Amino acid sequence: MMKNNKGITLISLAMYVVAFAIIAGIVGTITSFFYTNVTELRDSTNSLGEFEKFNATFLEEVKKKDIKVVGIENGGRKITFTSGTVISFEQTNEGIYTNNVKICEGVNECIFSIKEDSVKPTIRVYLEIGTDFAKTLEYVVNSNDINYEQEIRRVIITPNIKTWTSNDVIINFSCEDILDGYEIQYKIGDGSWTSGIEAIITTNNTLVQARLFNTNTSEVVGSNSITISNIDRQSPTSPTELDIIVIENGIEVTAIGGTDMTSGVAGYQYSIDGTNWSETIDIDESYIIAGLTIGEWDEYTLYARTVDKANQVSNVYNINCVPITFNIDEQQFYATNGMTWEEWCSIPKYNTIGLVINENSNIMLPSDGRLIGSASSEIPIEAYEEIFGGEPYFLEDESGFLLSL
Repeated sequence: MMKNNKGITLISLAMYVVAFAIIAGIVGTITSFFYTNVTELRDSTNSLGEFEKFNATFLEEVKKKDIKVVGIENGGRKITFTSGTVISFEQTNEGIYTNNVKICEGVNECIFSIKEDSVKPTIRVYLEIGTDFAKTLEYVVNSNDINYEQEIRRVIITPNIKTWTSNDVIINFSCEDILDGYEIQYKIGDGSWTSGIEAIITTNNTLVQARLFNTNTSEVVGSNSITISNIDRQSPTSPTELDIIVIENGIEVTAIGGTDMTSGVAGYQYSIDGTNWSETIDIDESYIIAGLTIGEWDEYTLYARTVDKANQVSNVYNINCVPITFNIDEQQFYATNGMTWEEWCSIPKYNTIGLVINENSNIMLPSDGRLIGSASSEIPIEAYEEIFGGEPYFLEDESGFLLSL
């Protein structure tokens, strides 16, 4: 009898486990469906919200008494009215502005034009927002009964990345409420028209066209196009020079001379071992390699490389640097090997005692007229380090002044 009861218990337990798994699967599917639709609804709501901001502003302008269009510029992306109001679309930050004040964002395209064959003055606006709003709207000027006279849907062309990249750009084609008999077709460069909703662009400055094509009548509507101009596959050139300033407990270094003909130079990266690199430092900004102790340094090799705006790096440029110290009147100063007195004097961080170049191209200490050296000669590092073993040494110039270097 007990054996039979155990059998019933095990069977019941197995049934519970199976039932639980089925319920969990159903809940997971419903949850996934719910979040997917919430996301789509949010995207649609955002697009409509931005459109309402534009619509309210534009309606207020065209309803003004005796308002007229002064001109349309920048390929249709800027319209000026007699009231002085300027409404413009800025592609770089995907925003529409009224007199430089941003009124809506997330805009892919906005083109103004005048409808030539209309009885009343009419402004046509093609507006593309997000991935689910693309309409051509018509606004009748100087009318109290302003509405949309027509809506023309266009294929929306959406690249997966709009900033500079060294990778392929994936293009998505979409259109809301495609009519029966029509399909989305696209054309890459001089290629042929192809049915589909996705394409891969591998070359910079590639023209991408899209349209709605009626497979029964060959009618074409909803055409659109963009040029993909954010692909950079060419690495930048290396720096040509490193400007080095020795500071207390470190080196301040600035790379110079790197170029990039496509996306442009974003900055430079630096290393003291050729393996561990700094973050990208902006052009003309210096980078400090800290944690080095004056007097205990060995000879270091400093490395730098150029970074372009597609995040590609150049070959490495390197230079040997021997940070050194020397004394003038028992004050300690810093320099690098190979530095001339003229170079040293031109850097305020170094020349804190006011050394100047006199009429004979010699370096002079103005306080007492002493000559330190020729402007073109190098600071005598080797003599300082090798002959005098790191101790200050003394020389007497032709005038009998005592130099303490």
